[in-house]
Amino acid sequence: MKRNPKSEICILNTLFCVFILFPVSAFAQLSERMPWEIETETKTAPDWKFSTTYRLEIGFYQPNQRSDSTANNTFLNGGKVGFLVDFNLPYNLGIQTGLRYELTYGTNTQHFRSADNNNVTTEYIRHRIFKHALSIPIYAAYTQQLWRELSLTLYTGPDLQIGLACTDDPISNLSDSTLSWLQNKAPDPTVIKTYRHDYYTDHIYNQFNIRWSIGGGLQWLNYRLQGGYNFGLNNIALYQPNTGNRTNLHEWSWEVSFIYTFNYKLFDPQYYEKAYEKAKQRKLLHAQNKEKQLKKRATTTWHFGTDF
Repeated sequence: MKRNPKSEICILNTLFCVFILFPVSAFAQLSERMPWEIETETKTAPDWKFSTTYRLEIGFYQPNQRSDSTANNTFLNGGKVGFLVDFNLPYNLGIQTGLRYELTYGTNTQHFRSADNNNVTTEYIRHRIFKHALSIPIYAAYTQQLWRELSLTLYTGPDLQIGLACTDDPISNLSDSTLSWLQNKAPDPTVIKTYRHDYYTDHIYNQFNIRWSIGGGLQWLNYRLQGGYNFGLNNIALYQPNTGNRTNLHEWSWEVSFIYTFNYKLFDPQYYEKAYEKAKQRKLLHAQNKEKQLKKRATTTWHFGTDF
């Protein structure tokens, strides 16, 4: 069988195209990104710059002391005022912290049976309690724009409450014999106090209360209405006056606040400019359509007459 040089050259050219030119062309095609690849590749990060937001808070605060040996104490009510700082992060997230002063007040009456007459139960001690504390929140917050400048904010995180003073200024209506009988019966005679004293200095309450907070609020421009609940995590009781032993006492609370934002920024800084431009374009389009209608009417001619 004779060899055909021309056919061999043709075969070599074909192989060259297959093994050399085809990979080159395929590589060239791969180097061209698909539309979705181009969009993903050129997609930029959110237009975000680190900033801080300063807020002033004032609100109502009601603690609820939950014990395993006594009923829940809900006689305390108070308020709070403080200064908050938000560290703004991308994707509508942020970290909120600050310092708040909390003041609560409440009265509680303890009734006792008289030592002189077992049928008399009108003797009592009325406790007037003032509690002063500072709280340091460390919240993770998320803000979502709802409509124009109306936004929804959700937050959660720990809150450290530091007790400054928890004074009790009692009013005693006990007879000497009843007071003496109570002091002799109590595990510790000093727990029956008819004078002003402090629960912190007497080592009855722990000054540190670690809480976990959760809540949310609505904000319009500079003004926000916010509410939430605080769950006490640690035992704040160091001593139980009724038994003389340590007991479990957790302080939960709910709160509602009015917050004013000092350096509020619009969600869309060009919102009003864009709205003005859209209104301007609509007005211009309306004028152009009206002008077209007038021109159309002007080009329509009517001829009156008779042709014979």
